[in-house]
Amino acid sequence: MSIKKSDNQIVLSSVYGPFTLNRPSLFTQIEIHKEAARSVGGVSNLDAMGELYALWMATVRVCAMSQEQIRAGRTDPPKGWPEGFSWDIAYDPEFLPDLIKRFNEWQASFRKPTDVDAGETGSAAGGEESGVRPANATEPVAD
Repeated sequence: MSIKKSDNQIVLSSVYGPFTLNRPSLFTQIEIHKEAARSVGGVSNLDAMGELYALWMATVRVCAMSQEQIRAGRTDPPKGWPEGFSWDIAYDPEFLPDLIKRFNEWQASFRKPTDVDAGETGSAAGGEESGVRPANATEPVAD
């Protein structure tokens, strides 16, 4: 499945300004985790919320950059980053979770909906896939 370049970006408004974020490729997803690890600086006793916020900040930062900016290791503000924005001024505790929620909803919109209704049997309804028998089913042995 190919996606048009225009479908690979979204502009999300926030109290700090608009964020233009790119849909992450596999390469970008790796960079997000590398950036999150760098941001905590090897702290091993960080709680789950600290790790989550580091991952969210890395997601917004890396998904705002182009592949060329990421590969070059640039640290300047990404294109599409709100003017003058810095994590030092992001005081609103609802800002980052809301931004990530809307970004994740947009990414989820690329997933294909299932053709199976919830009332029918099938993998979407929790039933068996067609042509697949449960492991405990017995079949007659042909002689």
